[in-house]
Amino acid sequence: MLVLRAIFNFYRPRYVLVLVRELKHRQYNFASYAHWFWFTSNYTETSLEKPKLSVADIMLTVLLTVTAAAQLVIGGLIIAGGMQDEIVGGVAFGAAVILLIPIMLGLLTPVYYMLAVLLVGLHPKRLGHGVLCGLLEWQARRLRRKYSFQVVAVAGSVGKTSTKLAVARSLHAAGKQVRFQEGNYNARITVPLVLFGQPLPSLFNLFGWVRVLLRNELTLMHGYTYDIAVLELGTDRPGEMAQFAYLKPDITILTSISPEHMENFGSLDAVAREELTVLEYSKQVLVNASDVAAEYRKQRKLTTYSTTDADCTYYAKALEERSDGQKLQVRHNGKPLLTADTKFLGSQGRKIIVAAVAASHKLGIDTDAIARVIEELQSFSGRMQILQGIKGSTLLDDTYNAAPSSVQAALSVLTSLKAPQRIAVLGSMNELGSFSAEAHRSIGESLQPGEVDLLVTIGAEANTYLAPAAEANGCKVMMFRNPRLAGEYVKSQMKFNAVVLVKGSQNGVFSEEALKPLLADPADSKRLVRQSGYWMKRKHRLLVTK
Repeated sequence: MLVLRAIFNFYRPRYVLVLVRELKHRQYNFASYAHWFWFTSNYTETSLEKPKLSVADIMLTVLLTVTAAAQLVIGGLIIAGGMQDEIVGGVAFGAAVILLIPIMLGLLTPVYYMLAVLLVGLHPKRLGHGVLCGLLEWQARRLRRKYSFQVVAVAGSVGKTSTKLAVARSLHAAGKQVRFQEGNYNARITVPLVLFGQPLPSLFNLFGWVRVLLRNELTLMHGYTYDIAVLELGTDRPGEMAQFAYLKPDITILTSISPEHMENFGSLDAVAREELTVLEYSKQVLVNASDVAAEYRKQRKLTTYSTTDADCTYYAKALEERSDGQKLQVRHNGKPLLTADTKFLGSQGRKIIVAAVAASHKLGIDTDAIARVIEELQSFSGRMQILQGIKGSTLLDDTYNAAPSSVQAALSVLTSLKAPQRIAVLGSMNELGSFSAEAHRSIGESLQPGEVDLLVTIGAEANTYLAPAAEANGCKVMMFRNPRLAGEYVKSQMKFNAVVLVKGSQNGVFSEEALKPLLADPADSKRLVRQSGYWMKRKHRLLVTK
């Protein structure tokens, strides 16, 4: 009976924690631990007390769990090979590899603990992130080698997510099987997850990461059913864009080069060098000539698209603009390619549409199909989404994020629309570093009282720099820290049939909350960005300030 109990405990899911806690309970005396491991009869903890695990203990748990997962995968692959007669004796050998997992873990525990102590001194979070990225990229490389599918990547300072969604949904509506992600999974650790259709566990969720890696292996074994993967590539500092070279995109779309994360880049030339890294590993590159200066495009092999330069390969021109969309014509090499009605607004919307048309056209989608798809596309949450407001008003929800170029583009849409009252609610633009004061001041100086009847600002930077500059121009201005209170004030000032633009960055601003008091149908709050429990918890402190 004791032997059976020992064998049962040997293979319990909690076995790794038993090893770690037993080592800690014995004050990391390896000899005492070894005696327990070889002579115990039940492989359960000898103390009822469950000690709190240190960072080194957690790292040890990670190492042991990853080892067990790797040994399980290897054993399973060997068994699969044996069953297909590719490996002689593979079934028996693979089974032995799996059955020996508990013994290997027990022997490796003291060794891994010494390694864990060393790794803790080398920033464990950064190290764990690097290890996971390496494993995910290894799996993604194998996926690219093993299966025939195309990759469309979207990079640039602003407009990435909207462009990605437009491209992905256009290709899907045209009949392609498309893998993409609705949010902005654009970092080194998240891009491979999009390829495999996996969620992002927290960094220290050991079992979550084991599940992800195992499911990825199953995908590699059983097949990939997608024709195209549409991915978003982001960067916060120099050198990060080069990390995506393993993707080998068939087409990369570069939406813009403008100030971003300037606390890390320092200059626009540094931003350009980083974003243009995609040229080194992409088979084809589509560049938005309207938002990428000519000096950055010189002597480079690329295809251009534009809403301002008719000489570009792809050019989109508005034939008619309305408050609910626009009719546009797209030209290819100077000749009409298609004409379509779209629900996207302004030059900002045209840039998104022409990028989707150009990518689809290059991938061989029929022109008539592209036109039909473009007419069906809806604007996206937080990205110039049109919502119905109280008093017959039109709400322009552009709250996903904000940068100088995207704010100016949004304001151009607002000022182009005919309405008895135009209101701009502008939140601070984050991550501009030393450029922040100048950027906010420049936006304020561009506002004219004849174009904007009321300006409401949210957040420290907007209140300090943007608001005074606009007020000096003669604009009516009100300043708030709390976005909900900003929305309540706008509600009190709104005229019938007004047009209200709401835009701003996320952290410390959350301008989407200013829209809630203005919605004709409160249920439309579900269509706003950052409405999950996680985000509402993060917003709570800001929303209760006066």
